Amino acid sequence: MFSQDTEVEIALNNIEEELDSHIRFEERILFNEIQEAASVEQLAEIEKHHNGIQFSDDDWQDHFWEN
Repeated sequence: MFSQDTEVEIALNNIEEELDSHIRFEERILFNEIQEAASVEQLAEIEKHHNGIQFSDDDWQDHFWEN
């Protein structure tokens, strides 16, 4: 979908739908399954790695929304 050079608007809409579907799957199914299956120690390890990730919108080189 990303390399498509015709019907770009349709491709972008498809990407949006796929991304939305994936996010909903993670929120509604995957994260719940992980919480049920993982031990307390495993969840603590996941949280440690998650909290260790540095993220800032300022790090992006392409501020496309500012153009």
